[in-house]
Amino acid sequence: MVTTPAEFDLDATTATTAAPTPTAETTPFHSPPPTVTLLRDESTQHPFALAVAAAWSCYGGKPAKVENVLRLVQEPAPASLSPLKASDRAHRRERALRLYADLFAAGHHTTLQHATFVFVLDNVSRLAIWSFFHAHPFYNSEQVSQRYREVTGETMVTPALPEAEAAIYQEAMARGLAGYRRLTELLTPDMQERYARVFPARAKAKDPEAERRLADAVMKRAQEVARYVLPLATPAHFYHTVNGLTLLRYHVLANQPDAPNEVRYIVRRMVDEVLAIDPYFLGGPDHALDLRPLGASDTLEAQALAHWRTNVAQTAAGAEAFCQQFDADLGEWDSRLVSVDPKSERVMADAVRAVLGAEASALSDADALAQVLDGGDNPYLG
Repeated sequence: MVTTPAEFDLDATTATTAAPTPTAETTPFHSPPPTVTLLRDESTQHPFALAVAAAWSCYGGKPAKVENVLRLVQEPAPASLSPLKASDRAHRRERALRLYADLFAAGHHTTLQHATFVFVLDNVSRLAIWSFFHAHPFYNSEQVSQRYREVTGETMVTPALPEAEAAIYQEAMARGLAGYRRLTELLTPDMQERYARVFPARAKAKDPEAERRLADAVMKRAQEVARYVLPLATPAHFYHTVNGLTLLRYHVLANQPDAPNEVRYIVRRMVDEVLAIDPYFLGGPDHALDLRPLGASDTLEAQALAHWRTNVAQTAAGAEAFCQQFDADLGEWDSRLVSVDPKSERVMADAVRAVLGAEASALSDADALAQVLDGGDNPYLG
């Protein structure tokens, strides 16, 4: 069953119903909210049909056509078909609808990567960009420069906070912007000196236009360094292109416990923009994709914390038993080569057990290796 993140509840870990469409009351911002625009003419129009056609082509005698999938799934059966052919067409349509969900569930994700979506995102905080949208390799972005564009600070991405917390937030924003301006001011003389050493002729020019260009070049270099003290709430606009699989992963990961409300808000709109051109993007009727949002206990961080708690709760005898086993393996040496290729699996399993403080009787080789190598145990990959 497709579920949607509890969009505006930062502590939510699961959701069983779709989040409400945001309104002026539910939008989680005091500042103007981020805007999300899908460039439809530059994006894939039929991601569902494209994935199905790509899958059909794996076993077909010739490449399948996207338009054939669309006719089968979206158009009614021709009235001229005989009952037998109409029944066969209905079965083929049902198989096509089921195939899309089966591809996702089976991990045949390359079929979902042919579709690409080009978004224009505006008024997005640097925090959201850094911590989510640019925290993986499967995207292409062109973002407004903090070097070539001075940050005025007139608008900062501001969440809807209670009055006391909002005052602290605004004070922090003001302090960060003041630091940016002061640092730019302090850096300017040094940058001007360095610029003059590299471009002496430009620095010596005295006509007004040359002086303006010099001041502009120096300012940009000072801003380039000073930008590192800007608040993470500083807004930006950027083009952001992702494939269908990445957007589906966004849809799931936006509900991870540390995802800000801002990220959930933006991702929901990105998905809504795609659903507006292809209602089957999240699966066809009765065959929705199994997009289970991550709960707190599903994350790798939570699993690591659970292991740590197990280690803390370990008895003194259990800890001593592990230490004795470790020392016995080390023998008289401070360090030693424990194995070569024939025993590589056991070596890696031992390394996992050493990190977890687990004895071999408590964690088998196969289970230890699975914890670090089995993609099925990584909920972030979908």
